[in-house]
Amino acid sequence: MFLVRVVLAIIVAVVGVIVSLVYSSKGRVEYPEQFLQKVISESGVNISDSVFIVTGSTSGLGQSLASELYRLGGTVVVASRNVGKCEATIKEIKAQYPDSTGHLDSFKLDLGNLDTVNPFSEWFKAKYGKLNFLINNAGMHYGSGVGDKMYNVKLSIANPQGLDEVFVTNYLGHF
Repeated sequence: MFLVRVVLAIIVAVVGVIVSLVYSSKGRVEYPEQFLQKVISESGVNISDSVFIVTGSTSGLGQSLASELYRLGGTVVVASRNVGKCEATIKEIKAQYPDSTGHLDSFKLDLGNLDTVNPFSEWFKAKYGKLNFLINNAGMHYGSGVGDKMYNVKLSIANPQGLDEVFVTNYLGHF
């Protein structure tokens, strides 16, 4: 029985790797426009009247989501700890969708440092007054890579407030 489980686990892992390689080789996933419009219209959400905050939106899934929301006419705040990356991301998204009626904005938000959360919140409330969607995409994990402080246990992983940086980034900062 144990051997059967091991063989099944190996088969599932191999199939998973093959599927991920096939899909990752195709580049960016494009959703059929009609499908996307159907989902949006059935949801009752008016994207062009909505304000979104997307944390961790300077790369990966967060950037893709910020791009799509902007393309569809939404107001998107690119929130990240690196202001330079925020500006570069906004430039890239605007170049990708020059005809969008959406709006892009950014402000520094380092969820691993709680001292940046209140200034971000105050700026946002003063500028927008309402938030329709908060997309909690930012996150980090232990073992991010060799030389990374999350991997090297000899280095401190405490944030400026003395709390575990991973816990603060993934949970407390969003609250």
